[in-house]
Amino acid sequence: MKPQIALKLDYSPFNEYTRIQVETVRDEWIRAYREISGKDTSREKTCAYLIDRIERAAELFIRRYVEPTVSDAISHDDYYYEWLEEIKKEQDDTLDGDFPLGNGEDMEFASPYFTVRELALIQAGCADEVYAGYYVEYADRVLVRMGILAEARGDYHEAASAYSGVCYSKTIQEREHACRRKAKENE
Repeated sequence: MKPQIALKLDYSPFNEYTRIQVETVRDEWIRAYREISGKDTSREKTCAYLIDRIERAAELFIRRYVEPTVSDAISHDDYYYEWLEEIKKEQDDTLDGDFPLGNGEDMEFASPYFTVRELALIQAGCADEVYAGYYVEYADRVLVRMGILAEARGDYHEAASAYSGVCYSKTIQEREHACRRKAKENE
């Protein structure tokens, strides 16, 4: 998972972040994880792992995009760039984990629909504590939130059902089909 996805940063070449902004986002994640572990001591180990992970993500993001080293900008060797991409991929892979939203695809999909605190709750295994919202006609965000929360609980039938109500998005339709496949595999 790329560090900007782990941190829930809207990163593009046109969005410049300062060290203070990245550290502020990192601290928001850490507060959320500490709040969760403070309320439920059985989640302390998971939250400690997630805190360490978010600290590494912030460090990687700062090193890559906020304060890049001079040597990264002056090399003209193609092999150097290939090697650098391999290193970045290895570093990104260390941010993946065996927890809800533990891969880049899931996290990138869920991020726009939840706050940092809600995402932290889902990652810590507390998806039942996140309120999806109340569905009224055309409240597609609520359906997507319901789908993501159902996936986090492992209820792929319910997730597919929620996603099926959102028909205008190819990404959400693909997610619905993936949930239907997972539901069949788990039967």
